[in-house]
Order: sequence, then structure tokens, then C-alpha cells
Amino acid sequence: MTPSAPPAAPSRKPLIVAAAAALAVLLLAVGGYGVYDWFIREDTGVAACKAMREGKKADGSAKGSGDDKLTEAEYRQARRVFEDSRHDDIREHGTSLMDLAWQMSQIPNGQEMGALAFMGR
Repeated sequence: MTPSAPPAAPSRKPLIVAAAAALAVLLLAVGGYGVYDWFIREDTGVAACKAMREGKKADGSAKGSGDDKLTEAEYRQARRVFEDSRHDDIREHGTSLMDLAWQMSQIPNGQEMGALAFMGR
């Protein structure tokens, strides 16, 4: 009798191909999200500026026909919209604008001239 050959080692090729395919899918997903986030999706600060230009709230919803006083929830939501902007100047000036609007909305009726104290350069 002749000695039998040792059993063949299992091939690792399918495992390597599967790992490479998973890595490729992961890289495509991350790259696709990056392209979407930076080039396709509109920046939240820019969208808020456009909405305010059109007479809407910073989140894009229509203004109510009632009192224009800013509620704390509206203030926090509008400020968050500007805080999430990827543009430094919009983030800085938008949050400052929302802070000023909030401070001015807290002035009692009849004392509107006190708003001048909040105005800077």
C-alpha cells in the first residue's frame, strides 16, 4: 500500500473575496453619504436663511397669524438649526440673531425702546 496524501487545506479565497466585497460596500456607502451631505443636501443654515427671507420660520414652517412673540421652544429649535450649519459665518451670525430675537421677545409691551440696549455694532 502506498501512503495516502494528506487532506487538502481548505481554500481561504472565498473568505478573502467576501471581506474585500464588504470593505468595498462600506467604502462606497461612506463615500456616498459624504457626497450627499456636502454637495447634494442643502445646509440647514442656508435653508433657514432662505425660509426667513420668504417670511417663514427658520425651520421652514409657515408663520402663524397670531402673536409674533417667540416661544422658548421655537427659539431653541431655530437656534439649533443655525448651530447645525457647516458654515462658520452662518452658524455664528444665525445663532446671534436668534439670541437677539429671543432677548427682544422678552421685553414687556411698551418698553420696546429697551431693545436698543441689545444692539451692538
